[in-house]
Amino acid sequence: MADLKYDIKPVAELRETIERTAASWELAPGTTFEETICDDVPCVWISADTDTAVKDAVYLHIHGGGYYRGSARVDGAVCSLICGITGVRTLSANYRRPPDEGVFPAAIDDVYAVWKWLTKPSGGNVSPGRCGPDVALDRYDPVR
Repeated sequence: MADLKYDIKPVAELRETIERTAASWELAPGTTFEETICDDVPCVWISADTDTAVKDAVYLHIHGGGYYRGSARVDGAVCSLICGITGVRTLSANYRRPPDEGVFPAAIDDVYAVWKWLTKPSGGNVSPGRCGPDVALDRYDPVR
């Protein structure tokens, strides 16, 4: 087997690098970011200028990054393009990331809390096209 060498970096440095890189990615015209809190979970509303704004639908975005590195801002470019093309606002959740913000199942708990906040009848934020994630998360029963 080849002698593999890895450049191991601290998590904070990896996060800073991806945030800096993502800041250079092109956004849809008129993109706005509005920070908010959904059941104690920091989130970002993302929208873009469009002629086809959809008022009664929301795209819930859960960023990637291996549970430790991504953020709503890292995926801001792809979310803004989705907003610009579809006219749908995006709610992007900043779930707790290990090792310093929370441990398993903190990220899953946060995503579940945001989904419940988004779909509660009193919130008026129910997306009419929900199916797959709703089926999966409504059956999620956090084990404590």
